[in-house]
Amino acid sequence: MKSAHWLSVYLHLWPAATRPKPELRTMVGDLKDASDLPADIRNLKTHHLTFYAKLLKAWIAMGFRAPKIDVRGAIDA
Repeated sequence: MKSAHWLSVYLHLWPAATRPKPELRTMVGDLKDASDLPADIRNLKTHHLTFYAKLLKAWIAMGFRAPKIDVRGAIDA
């Protein structure tokens, strides 16, 4: 999404040593069987107020700006 203030990050694209710790999972209601997911963090069935609150908090911290994100190298997704 162009000009958004967030960037979707997929766990398997990060090297294990530099991978950020997940804080919550969203949209697990789309899974056929969500019972296999660990209970180490919240497994939200849909977008939840917590999700939007985290986005808003991050956007406020960024001064309501959408920074330019440069991708260097190939993305193997």
